[in-house]
Amino acid sequence: MVGHAVTDGLVIGSAAATGQQELSHVVAFAMIAHKVPASFSLSTLLFSIKWPTAAVLKSMLVFSLSSPLAAVGFYAIKFLVSESDFEKMISWVSSLAPAPTNSKFAN
Repeated sequence: MVGHAVTDGLVIGSAAATGQQELSHVVAFAMIAHKVPASFSLSTLLFSIKWPTAAVLKSMLVFSLSSPLAAVGFYAIKFLVSESDFEKMISWVSSLAPAPTNSKFAN
């Protein structure tokens, strides 16, 4: 689940780095909207298999922080690499997003 959340963060960071505000808002909203049921499901599953409360809270903290940290990290990379390399990275990350998101905002 954390790997999936990191991927969500990469997509959000990629969308923000394009400078297209509408795209950024749509992608961020979609990612946040599906994070709520995922968080509920994960915490319910962990409690149902009798994980200690402290372990569940720690796991939920890691899960919750993984997307925003990945988004900020990917966005920061924009300023550390060449523009052409960053465009290649955005192309790769955009392939992780659902097809309707890609086609709606394609240039």
